[in-house]
Amino acid sequence: MSKTKLDQILGIPIQELKDRVKKEKQAEKRSVFKFDFTPRELYDELTKFVVGQDDTLQKVCNAVCYHYQSLSSGKETKKNNVLLIGPTGCGKTYVVEKISKVLEVPLLISDATKYSAAGYVGDKVENLVQHIVSQAEGDFNSASRGIIYLDEIDKIAARELAGRDVSGRDVQSGLLKIMEGADIEVDTGHGKRMLNTKDMLFVFGGAFSDLYDSLKEMPKMGFIDSRKEKDLDNGEALYGAEPHKLIKGLIKYGMIPEFIGRIPVIARFRQLTQEDFVKILKESEDSPIGFYKKELESYNIKASFAEEAYSTIARLASERGMGARGLKSVIEESLTPYKFYLPGMKIKEIMISSEAILNPNKTLLALFEEQQNKISGGKK
Repeated sequence: MSKTKLDQILGIPIQELKDRVKKEKQAEKRSVFKFDFTPRELYDELTKFVVGQDDTLQKVCNAVCYHYQSLSSGKETKKNNVLLIGPTGCGKTYVVEKISKVLEVPLLISDATKYSAAGYVGDKVENLVQHIVSQAEGDFNSASRGIIYLDEIDKIAARELAGRDVSGRDVQSGLLKIMEGADIEVDTGHGKRMLNTKDMLFVFGGAFSDLYDSLKEMPKMGFIDSRKEKDLDNGEALYGAEPHKLIKGLIKYGMIPEFIGRIPVIARFRQLTQEDFVKILKESEDSPIGFYKKELESYNIKASFAEEAYSTIARLASERGMGARGLKSVIEESLTPYKFYLPGMKIKEIMISSEAILNPNKTLLALFEEQQNKISGGKK
């Protein structure tokens, strides 16, 4: 029987039928969820990239692994929704991104200030589910086990002005519905479909920079650090606060008790130091210096960094007060002239010193003059 006649009998082209069967098998495979990471294994993966947050990472790895292990085993446990607290640039969003990549689960990163309870001013909180389905490229099984990360959660604290709630009490209340598990309607482009959120992991992040004032007003209990409290910056103070004081402080700050009650894991990130910045530059697999070297290597230029250059970059980044984000901005600012001028100068190797970081134009001029002298000397 010819292919054409068989197609007519089936009413479907053979290739289209094969594609349908293939997609059905792939969907069936994805629906069987297997998780085989231990908390230590996930921790080991994260510490290849993240520096200076060892205790915090252990807590986060426990929360994530036990959440997904319960889904894999079919044994339901209490959801391990997570709140990440720490100053800007300490790695909160970065950690969640790495977890998503290592575990190969969909991740939605969004700003909490974009949402309102009913969507009158901003996006409806229920649309978070629509967005994570998009991140999962329409795969509902995968999306149902995804991670939703809401940053700037401290910006939707419930606070009153002239007797009227002008902030996020309603948004927090709206989030309660989807945090524990709810059927949310999702537009597939071909109609509506319901997706339950009970297996999704919700992670929230915020600096809570004003929380320090609330903590200072509370009576002191238990161990007190020998250093004076005024000598601690906000990041270190929040990192070292007693758990019960922190919970009370969060509620006083404006996080409603029902919302905090659905987040059993609170992980605090500490302020990164200059020493941490040096470790990031030298040890992290995502070191911005590593990317810079690869960029120059694409033009057959080998870049090396003197030991004092790492310290100089770390110091300049620390002065900017942007956390680890400051490292990229310092490197881009200081090394852009080299990226622009070195290709085509016939220079195959360069040592980046502290002086080269602080005075790139002066260093480049010296390199150019040195090259011209070599050319002139070769002609004589």
